[in-house]
Amino acid sequence: MAAGEPARHPELRAILDTLRIWTRARRPVPRVVEMNTFRGPPQAVVLRIATAEQHRASRWPPSPVTNWLLTDPRGRRLGRDPATGTWYSEAPAITHSAAVESGFMLRETMEGHYGLQITASVPSVTYQLAVQAPDQSGKPATARHRGRTAEPGAIDRYDIVYSKGSTPVVRIAEVGDSWRFGILLSSRGDVAGELILTDPKGRVTGFDPVGKIEQIPQTSYVAAGSGQRSVRLDVRQPMEGSYLLEVTGTAPESYTLALRAWDRSGTVTVTPELRDVPTEPGVVHLYRLDYASTGRAPLKLAGRFEGDRLLAYANHPSTEARLRAGVTSFPLIIFYGAGIKPVTFNALLNGDNISGRFTPEPEGYQIVRIPLVPGPNTLLLSVEGTTASGRTVTDTHRLVFRVE
Repeated sequence: MAAGEPARHPELRAILDTLRIWTRARRPVPRVVEMNTFRGPPQAVVLRIATAEQHRASRWPPSPVTNWLLTDPRGRRLGRDPATGTWYSEAPAITHSAAVESGFMLRETMEGHYGLQITASVPSVTYQLAVQAPDQSGKPATARHRGRTAEPGAIDRYDIVYSKGSTPVVRIAEVGDSWRFGILLSSRGDVAGELILTDPKGRVTGFDPVGKIEQIPQTSYVAAGSGQRSVRLDVRQPMEGSYLLEVTGTAPESYTLALRAWDRSGTVTVTPELRDVPTEPGVVHLYRLDYASTGRAPLKLAGRFEGDRLLAYANHPSTEARLRAGVTSFPLIIFYGAGIKPVTFNALLNGDNISGRFTPEPEGYQIVRIPLVPGPNTLLLSVEGTTASGRTVTDTHRLVFRVE
């Protein structure tokens, strides 16, 4: 057939036609048309928020796990308000939303300051922020910023400055949280175990026997040092209410607890330190931290007052404290309610009056060394005052310290 015998040309042509038919696709390949609003004119201001692949939504249609709200230099809003959930489209733009990316292209190019707020619908969302805008020659300039880890209920804020004549053309800066508080525990060596903080919703940040827990949004936890050890726990944008702080001892030594808080205006206040707090292996100290972002003192250190009680303790169980043989004193960490009448305070230890060891003050606290003898030691405390509910009561406590 290769010789091209004329008699066999029709047969050869039929074979070639058959091969041509079989090599064609049985169905037309669909033509893909990519519609990407972010590939618009280079003169546009474009913003993208991209999250990691593990945050890809499994629902349909696919949607990102981050939300944003932009305020342009004229004060016009675009996006979803994190406080109310309302969607605003005051700034003319084309918005974009996909599985792991969202953003917009503004229809108007405007120099000035832009405010951006980012929130998340699921915990621990890592994301990257990119802003593109034209320079003086009309060429697109891009600024990128690896954002924080977004959390539900918390707001990441950014200040975006766009100026064609500046270098760089676009700047992205984090806006610090004006309201927050920090806890610092310092000690010589490994005196106390890791901190555990529980917020008003029951969420926990800290270390337990299993490992590190970070359920409270916008928290950071850092432990460093061995000789001079420090543990720092910071809470950004904390919710209002009472927090429970748990400190577990690991050695017969002492630690210092220092607190610092910022209110909504960014004003910092320092709560007096609780210094040289003695502890023992396995001993648990419980503190209550009351945070109010608009209060005169945003953060208050207090005890866990039960019901209408006027006295509370950080380190004494409800029944009795069992101590090892040879112990001659107990460091009682006592808290006084806001409504106590100090002149009515009375303390009896095994029948002897030891009221002089105490300095009761409304909303005060102190560490009092209670002298002990072998066997059971009974401490009776009483004080009059007004409870949080407005009742006038005499609050009496019976604490037992048993030295084995």
